[in-house]
Amino acid sequence: MADNSTRLKLLRSFSLTGLILSIVACIFVLTSSLQDQENGTIGNSYTWTWVLLILGVVSLFFLILSLALMLPATTQKSQAQIEGLLGLKAAVAFIFILFLILLIIGAIFWISASPAIYGPVYPIWMIPFFAWLTILSLLVLIFLVLLRNGSSLNKLVTLVLLLVILIAGIVVYLQFWNYGSPRKEDIYYTYLDGQRLLNGINPYERILSGNMQVNDKYSTYLPVFYYLSWGAQVAGLTAFGDWLSFWRVVFLVFNLLIASLLFCIPAKSNLIALSVFASLFWLFNRWTLHVGKTGDIDFVAIFFMLLSLAQFQSNRLLSYLLIGISLGLKQMGIFLIPLYLIWVWNEHEIHHWKNLVKAVFWIACIPVLVSLPFLVWNWEGYVRSILFSATRLAMAGFDVFSLDYVLGLNGALARLPLLVMLFLVYWVTWKRDVRLYLPALLVMAVFVFFNTVMFTSYMVWIIPLIPLVARDYLVQSKLAQTNPS
Repeated sequence: MADNSTRLKLLRSFSLTGLILSIVACIFVLTSSLQDQENGTIGNSYTWTWVLLILGVVSLFFLILSLALMLPATTQKSQAQIEGLLGLKAAVAFIFILFLILLIIGAIFWISASPAIYGPVYPIWMIPFFAWLTILSLLVLIFLVLLRNGSSLNKLVTLVLLLVILIAGIVVYLQFWNYGSPRKEDIYYTYLDGQRLLNGINPYERILSGNMQVNDKYSTYLPVFYYLSWGAQVAGLTAFGDWLSFWRVVFLVFNLLIASLLFCIPAKSNLIALSVFASLFWLFNRWTLHVGKTGDIDFVAIFFMLLSLAQFQSNRLLSYLLIGISLGLKQMGIFLIPLYLIWVWNEHEIHHWKNLVKAVFWIACIPVLVSLPFLVWNWEGYVRSILFSATRLAMAGFDVFSLDYVLGLNGALARLPLLVMLFLVYWVTWKRDVRLYLPALLVMAVFVFFNTVMFTSYMVWIIPLIPLVARDYLVQSKLAQTNPS
C-alpha cells in the first residue's frame, strides 16, 4: 500500500498528465477540423461544438485539480476528498466501469478509423478526440488501480491483460462491420418493429392473422429492445444502414463487457489463468463470433443475466432488477427464474413465502412495466406474440433435430422432453442447494438442446457459464485444501 507522500505524487502526476493530454487533444482537434473545413468535410457543426466543449470542460477540471493538489492551502483537503472517494467501494466500481466503457468506445472508433481494419466512418478531425478518450480512460483505470488501498503490481498486470484481450476483441469484431446481407437476419426485423412503432403501428398485432404455429418473423420478445429500436429512429437513424451501424457499436460494447465480467469474476479469487481463458473463450469461439457477425441482440441480454447472477449473493435487489432487464430485452433467461426462487426459499428457515413474493415482485417489475402499454394497446396481440415460442411447430433448423421432432410430437407433448429435463435440474437444485453457475448452466443447456427449435444464437447463452462453473469448482477446491476438516 502506497504511503501518503507516494499517493500525493501519483495524484499530481495523474492531474498534470490529464491536463496535458486534454490540451494536446484540443489542439489536434482544432488543427484537423480547420483542415477539414478547408476541404469541406468538417461534418456536423453540432458534433464539432460538443467535442470541443467536452475537451474544454475536462481540461478545466484537470487544471483546477492540478492547482488544488499543488497549492499548500488546498493540497491536504483535496487529497483527503479524493482518498475518501477511493474508499467508497461502490463509487470506485462505478468509476471503473464507466471509464472501461469509455475506453472501449474510444478504442472501437479509433481502431476502426484505420483503413486496414474498417476505414473512417466520421470526419478525420474526430480521430484525435477518440484517441484522447481512449488514452484518458486508460490513464484513469491505471491510477485507480495504483491509488486503491492494497493495490499492487499484480493488479496492474491483471488490468493490462484484460485491456489487451479487449483490444484484440475489437480488432477481430470490426472485421464483421462490412457484413453486407443483414436483411435476412433477425436484427433487420427488430429494426422493422421499431419502424412500425414510429409509424404508430403495434408490432405485436401481426400475429393475429397467423395460426400460432408457423412463424412469420413475429415480434416474440418483450418490448425493451423494440422501444430502443424506435428511440434510435426517433433520434434520426431511420435508414437501416445508419441504425445498424449504431447498434453494432452498442452490441460490441456489451460483447466486450461480458468478456470483462468473465475476466473479473475469477480474478477476484486470484484465478488469473482462468480469467484469461474465460474472456478468450467467450470472445473468440465460433458461436460468439457468429452472433457478432449477424448483429443479434443477445449480447445485451446475456450481460445483464450474468451480472444478475454475479450480484445475487451480494446485492439481491439489484440482482432481481438486472434479470428483469435481461428478460425485457430477450426472455431466454426465463428458465432461470425458478432457480432464483429455489435459492431464495432454501436460504431462509422462516418467512419463505414473504421472501418468495418479494423476489417475484422485483423480478417481474421491469417486464410488467414495459409490457403495460402494449397490453392496453392490444392485449390479445401482445399475449399471443409472447406465447408463440411455446406453441410454434417443432422444426429441424440447420439439420439439428430435437427429440420431439424425431418422435413426431406436436403441441404440448412436444414441450414434454424440455419440461422434464428442466424439472430434474430444479429438483436437484432444491434438494442439494446447488448455487449459481452450475444449475444456471444446466438450465440454459437444457433449453438449447431440448427446445423444439434451434437457432445458432442460442449457443451463446451457454458459453459464458462454462468457465464460471469452473471458477466455482476451483474456489471450492481451494477452500477444501485450506480447511481439510
